[in-house]
Amino acid sequence: MAKQDAFRKRFLADLPSMRVERMHYIDPSADQEMESADRIHGYRVTGQAAPADASAATALKVGLREIVASRPKYAAACFDPHHALTLSDRGDRYHVLVCFDCGNFLILSGDGAVLLSESFGGIEERTWDGIFAGAGLKRQDETTSRK
Repeated sequence: MAKQDAFRKRFLADLPSMRVERMHYIDPSADQEMESADRIHGYRVTGQAAPADASAATALKVGLREIVASRPKYAAACFDPHHALTLSDRGDRYHVLVCFDCGNFLILSGDGAVLLSESFGGIEERTWDGIFAGAGLKRQDETTSRK
């Protein structure tokens, strides 16, 4: 727990200077054992793009700060992420996978090591969907009702 707390503190301190390289919609139901170029940590990428502009990247980082900083006293058992970000900072690369349905997130290093895995609260999925849409991305399951 202390290791994850130390990582959280460093990640939050470094987040303002990080670059949001890519936004990804991912398919949580895909076969996670089959790797290919269109996968992020086992999840099939259904769409990806760079943020449309600097304000979109800033909005994503503000939302991500809220996710990582929030520490609700609950945890859900599911983890079916549809959203992912690839960030970089001073040669380090991070992948953030977010499940808005259950309120859990996962931060992995570029080589797949789990750096932080927790629940979050207070962030609305439609905010991220709007930013993703601004870059031309559409979810495959847009007919599903979302928060």
